[in-house]
Amino acid sequence: MAIGVDKQVWDGAVNKAESTVSSISKPTINNLGKTTLKRFKKIIETQKKLANTVESFKNVSKTDTQKMKKVAEHIVSEDKQASKSFKQNTTLFEQNTSKVRFN
Repeated sequence: MAIGVDKQVWDGAVNKAESTVSSISKPTINNLGKTTLKRFKKIIETQKKLANTVESFKNVSKTDTQKMKKVAEHIVSEDKQASKSFKQNTTLFEQNTSKVRFN
């Protein structure tokens, strides 16, 4: 039984999420030229806020996916080190127990 992270599966899931978020298109902002109607100005301001929110979300998501990839690399590295230590300890244990006699 293997314990750890399947880096290919992890990277695949992270890349899929990253691709999905990056494919979100920026909302269209309607420019009406000159208008004094408050409700039209409010619509334009709301569209601008939405566009900024989408861009912020995409930036945060990009940062998060980069962090998630680093986490996977870190886990793989730690797993390799733990496996190496486990093998060394097992070898030492086997060497030491082979000298023990039970009467």
